[in-house]
Parts: sequence; C-alpha cells; structure tokens
Amino acid sequence: EYNENGDLALITDKGIEIHKAGKTKSTVAIKANKATKLKWDNTGQTVYYFDQSKEGITSLVAFDQKCNRVYKMNTTDLNNLDIEISTESKIVPAPEANRCFFYATSKKKGTPTDDSLVEIWEAASPLQYPAQKNLERIPFIPKIYSWEMKSGKIEKLVSDSLFTIKILPGKQKT
Repeated sequence: EYNENGDLALITDKGIEIHKAGKTKSTVAIKANKATKLKWDNTGQTVYYFDQSKEGITSLVAFDQKCNRVYKMNTTDLNNLDIEISTESKIVPAPEANRCFFYATSKKKGTPTDDSLVEIWEAASPLQYPAQKNLERIPFIPKIYSWEMKSGKIEKLVSDSLFTIKILPGKQKT
C-alpha cells in the first residue's frame, strides 16, 4: 500500500515494513504476528492494519511515522463491548488524523427461528416472513465502530434500530 508521499508499506513474514520514497536504506520495521488489510490515513503519516495475536485475537494497530510509535487497540475493551473485529471488512481512516473506522460483530450468537413454528397470517403479503428473517440477522451483522488511536477510545456509531451511517469529511462528532 502506497501513501500520498510515495512511501510503501508491505506485509512481510516478520511484520510490516515501511520504505520511504526515494531512500534506499530508510526502512522501518514493525513487529506483527499476522498482519492484514494495510491502509494509510489521509495525511500519509499513519498506517493502520489488523494484527492477530498467537491466541487468535484480532486487534487494530496503528503506526504513526511522525512520532515513530505503535498504537494497539486494547483487546480488553473489545471483550468489554462483547465484540470481535470483522477482518473481512476494510479499515476506513477518518478524515481527521488519529482516528479510523472498522467493522465488528457481536460475540453473541442468535438462535434462528424454527421454520416449522412459523404461521403466515396474511398470505397476500410475500414480505412478511422474509422481512422477519432479515430482522433476526440485524443484531449479528457487522456494525461500524470508531477507534481513536491516541486515547484508545472505541465507540459504536450505529445501533440495531439505526444500522446505516454516512461518514462526512470534516465533521466532528460532538
């Protein structure tokens, strides 16, 4: 993944390597166990990625080139929220620095409705039963969260009743 300055971030078997544009020996190495989904922020100073620990727990990590520091999401915070990061989804850097968006799913697993117990009251409405099946899935589909790398704050941006969101550039949440 290239940033706007031409720096290159690579996933290697040892972790992440950052090669500065135009410099042959300027390489930064960041240790990572199993890194995926590299993404630079809008400033080209911070690279975000998912890293899976040896225990199999995935967390979000950010490397800030400016201060040469690695910020790692606290897995205890993820456990307290009862969520796990969805690594199939991408990392979306926020328009403002030091913040990104990611998707996570609930650790709670739902029990689907037993189809043999379903009664159709109005046969003329083809959406009744399919709509109900879709509503059952809503609590368990990935939801978008924000992570502020310096403070470590994780915030859920949607709810089960309002599960879509649009991210507008330059808008701070109050």
